[in-house]
Amino acid sequence: MNTVVTYKANDTAPPLEATLSWQDGATIDLTGATVVFNLRAKSRGVGVVRGPVTVVDASLGKVRYDWQPGDLAEPGEYLAEFEVTLASGHVITVPNGGYLMIRVLPDLG
Repeated sequence: MNTVVTYKANDTAPPLEATLSWQDGATIDLTGATVVFNLRAKSRGVGVVRGPVTVVDASLGKVRYDWQPGDLAEPGEYLAEFEVTLASGHVITVPNGGYLMIRVLPDLG
């Protein structure tokens, strides 16, 4: 999941959708799990966004983060991850071999 996703400043759509998987590529069964989305500016170690994620299809590991007003207000490059608390109480952060990259471009209006 080392992908770059691009938005314009102040966008709230489309939502960020992902399929969460283990290091071996097998999808994570999210039945009974809770998922949180974390986003921070690449150049600063300060957290920008931490919010709940909607589990779209638990057995297939599909999730969606719905952007909130202000989440993408500042142009720049951001690092993102999904923090999963499984039904067993164990926690895994995805992607665990890096970060999802979010690029926010300035809008012209």
